[in-house]
Amino acid sequence: MLIRSDLPSAEMYFHRALKVRRDSMDALEGLLIVKQQQGDFTGARETANQLAEIAPRHPKVMATRGYQLATEGKVEEAIAAYRRAGRLSDWDQDILVRNLRHLVREQQFDRAERLSQEASQLFPLETVFCNNLAWWYQEEGVRLDTALEQARQALRIEPGAAHVWDTLAWVQFRRGQKAESVRAARKAIALGAVSESRILLAIIYLKEANVREAAGYLQPPGLLRETDGSVRKLLREEITRVLPRVRGKEKEQIKVFMESATSQRNVPDSPPHGGNRARTLKTAP
Repeated sequence: MLIRSDLPSAEMYFHRALKVRRDSMDALEGLLIVKQQQGDFTGARETANQLAEIAPRHPKVMATRGYQLATEGKVEEAIAAYRRAGRLSDWDQDILVRNLRHLVREQQFDRAERLSQEASQLFPLETVFCNNLAWWYQEEGVRLDTALEQARQALRIEPGAAHVWDTLAWVQFRRGQKAESVRAARKAIALGAVSESRILLAIIYLKEANVREAAGYLQPPGLLRETDGSVRKLLREEITRVLPRVRGKEKEQIKVFMESATSQRNVPDSPPHGGNRARTLKTAP
């Protein structure tokens, strides 16, 4: 159930296992992962404490301590806890990314940037930290200069990554750098299928009431199902703004876009660890 991302069922079965055997490390590890995936900071701490009673030096116990410290904004202590854990894995990256997202949402930007820097040192070949931070900053419309630096740092690590070029394109768009944004978005599309870049170009052309050019980027069918929720929202807003100014066939065409954009309202947003911002992290170690 955990591998299938069915978290409620996974949680139920781990609890059943713990009723049979209270000291089952496997069940506690699994339950801990569920709590992390759910963003349940209190539940994660309580589960880690149970695991600590059995194995106080268990890497997941120590890493979870880092997780909790980071959510409290104690970045330096959190990183020290991760280093003491001694074994770094995709699971630990996932925890760090979720902490990073939490700090951004709480507008603790200085701490978020320190965590991104330290996490990047722990995982020097990963773009996930600086790239996600850049994406979340442009999404919130904050610290756009830092977002640009973070996106460029990610490109220095992985210059051929489509999702990183996409992040750069959106940061430049937010900064009002239209020409640079268009170039970066086209680069992202050339490197791989990045739906957000296609929609960004569509939005740029819709702002110019160039529906014909925008139409070419709002393909293929189902594009919006793969798209971050904040991006879908911007597309809906732009279509709503442009629609009264458009006439004839182009108006009918843009109505089709509107129906497509609004029909995706209930599609879940990307998970907090990244969506297309990063490669897919493993659900379990």
